[in-house]
Amino acid sequence: MTDSFYSLIQNYAKFLMRITRQVLVCAPIHFVAAVPMVVISQLTMILAFMLPLKIIILLGSDRVPRYLAAIVPEMSRDSMILYLGIGALVFLVTHVLSDRLVTGLSQKGGEAIRQRGQKAAIFDSEDSFSKSVFERIVQTWGTLILVSVGVVAGVIVEWRLVIALMIVIVIESLFLARYWNRHRGPEYIQIREHFSQNRVRVMRALSAVNVYVALGVLVGLLLLDPEMNFIIGLILFILTRQVLQRLIVGIQDAVYLMQKQNQIEALVYPSKVYFSHQTALESTFDQQLLMSNREALFREIGQQSGLPVESLKWDWQDDSQNAMVIYHSVSPGNPNQLLRLAIYSRSQDKRLSREVLLHRSLGRDHPSYVPKMVGNGTALGRGFLITQVPKLSDERLSGRKATLRSLRLSWWAYNLTHSDLAKFARSDPTLLDKLDNISFERLSLACERDTPRAHALGSFIECLPVARQIIEDVPKILINKGWASGLHMSFEGIPICVQWSHIKLDLLGAELQPDDLTTYGAAQDWIADLDQMLGQSSGLTVQQLELTVYLAELERLIHDDQLNEAFSLLGEITPRVHSQ
Repeated sequence: MTDSFYSLIQNYAKFLMRITRQVLVCAPIHFVAAVPMVVISQLTMILAFMLPLKIIILLGSDRVPRYLAAIVPEMSRDSMILYLGIGALVFLVTHVLSDRLVTGLSQKGGEAIRQRGQKAAIFDSEDSFSKSVFERIVQTWGTLILVSVGVVAGVIVEWRLVIALMIVIVIESLFLARYWNRHRGPEYIQIREHFSQNRVRVMRALSAVNVYVALGVLVGLLLLDPEMNFIIGLILFILTRQVLQRLIVGIQDAVYLMQKQNQIEALVYPSKVYFSHQTALESTFDQQLLMSNREALFREIGQQSGLPVESLKWDWQDDSQNAMVIYHSVSPGNPNQLLRLAIYSRSQDKRLSREVLLHRSLGRDHPSYVPKMVGNGTALGRGFLITQVPKLSDERLSGRKATLRSLRLSWWAYNLTHSDLAKFARSDPTLLDKLDNISFERLSLACERDTPRAHALGSFIECLPVARQIIEDVPKILINKGWASGLHMSFEGIPICVQWSHIKLDLLGAELQPDDLTTYGAAQDWIADLDQMLGQSSGLTVQQLELTVYLAELERLIHDDQLNEAFSLLGEITPRVHSQ
């Protein structure tokens, strides 16, 4: 369970004090000089914004308004416009210079922190990171000073406005605290993530409410209190708005500093080392799967699926996929069948959604090597899928290459005769789309002018439109990237693939590699066996299948920056384009 709302505030306050002390040790002069510059920058921005408003008011009047004449009774209208214009320009220049000075001091302060640490580079762009940390810390303290000055000035000038705003802010804080504390459990991680992602929008909305409250209070005071001065009210309104805006920036800085806490401590403390930590989503997912919490999760899964999940004995299964876990249990009433429970860290995981869509598309008429879906849904913020498979043998699958080839061919044939799988058609780019978007000229990074490689690249680029036209009629099927890792054999000798979470629509043969055309048979053998399974001609030619395989492999190599290996394929592709 995550910390409560007020614990988060306390933890941040302690962390800020601790880091500030260390920054003062590392860069005392830069810190002491930067904080006042932040305050000056903000105050001069307020004045640079406010004074032109006064000029506009004077330009629209024939004489100096009474509320201004009460402050400077001896000054004429024209003189006041001149002095206000000069003052606005001076404050604007001061704001720009002080802001630039803060940036320069932050750069120097970040360098001082890194020099004191005497460490090898810990992160990428460490200079930018150290500058950002220093700048956010001094801005935080500048904001605190500005808010304190604003509150004190408000109490002195018009305490009723300050009291009204304090009451509203306290009510908003209580509301936020109640909302956060209600969703502290690990099952609410996605709600908390959504709240964090939209925190700026929420803070701006609350700030707008506060500004309108301040405006309402000031209008009421101007109407009901004859001693209330209009210019004082306007100054208070602008000051209130600026203070609330700085609070939003301060909250953003606080979130950033807490998210980067481990990196910051490793940066500013010479004795600290950096350890990468789990994300909030990963840590709360693990919490729910601990022995003490798993029972509640399984109980909810059972209620959602209608299966006795809580009463079954589940065995952990090692799996290399991220953000998901696998459990197996003997199916109740059928000891020869296994229930395979996949739990995902997110309720809307892409892999889960695709596998559920696949099972629903297959319906009752699904191949024997595809598990049967018996339940799916969301439990305590986590997505789950329960499939039923034959009891799997632990022995190594004999004849694995031949079995894998046979299953692939069977899956190709199934796809070609079931059009309802076209629901995946608009989900992912196919090989044709990738050929249209990839920059094959990038291969020139690995060759010189007037070399065999350069000539091979030029010939390939010239024939690429023809190659694309040849494979344009290749059928699109569902590609399963989990064949090799998910292939098992039941005790009855029936092959089954349990891994179907990585599927996408692509050209037939795009999942093969060039070696597969020698290891598992030549292209004409693949096509002959496919035609035999279909009971009719698939219409696929050797040239189409080979080009699909080689072009898909070329795209993968370029994507992975394996340019030398990509060049070795060009000599295989170009002749096949021109072959008949």
